[in-house]
Amino acid sequence: MRRLSRAEKPEKKRRKRWLIVPLISMLAVTGLASYILRPSNPEPSYVIADNILPEAGVDVTEGHLPGMTDDEIMEQMQKEADESLFSFKVNSRPIFEDGGGAGTLRIENPNHNMYPFTVEIFLDETGEKIYESGGIFPNRHINTAKLGRALPQGEHEATAYINAYDPDTKEFRGKSAVELTLVVKQ
Repeated sequence: MRRLSRAEKPEKKRRKRWLIVPLISMLAVTGLASYILRPSNPEPSYVIADNILPEAGVDVTEGHLPGMTDDEIMEQMQKEADESLFSFKVNSRPIFEDGGGAGTLRIENPNHNMYPFTVEIFLDETGEKIYESGGIFPNRHINTAKLGRALPQGEHEATAYINAYDPDTKEFRGKSAVELTLVVKQ
């Protein structure tokens, strides 16, 4: 094996330094970034252990209740999925012959929905509420309706908010938004 001369040794040390310095710099930057970006008031985390509840006298078995068929299990799962969703139809470009007349809103709550809903329409430019439907139950629709105030001729950008409610408790269940362009002909 060949020995390095005195002139070559400092060069090799310099090369090592150029490898170590960037590595240390990257570690320092990573540590600093993780410290700065950590949440200032972190949410508490909870760990659930296997033995959190007493097991004395409890005979717990994995799976569905005995005697349920695959069809019953699928029906139960589908019912739970259906209850968590709602759908609607809204005309995204309703036309009004004149600013004070009825327009083609065409809002529908399909018959497969579980939830009744209300519709509120706000002008994007001003945030003003210009329409509120009242409750629309499943398998019901509004074909035409007047706005709360007359709009000038032209196209007006608006947003319709569909608010779903529990049919029994009347509790708010969720909201969706739809962008509209209201067209006033005269």
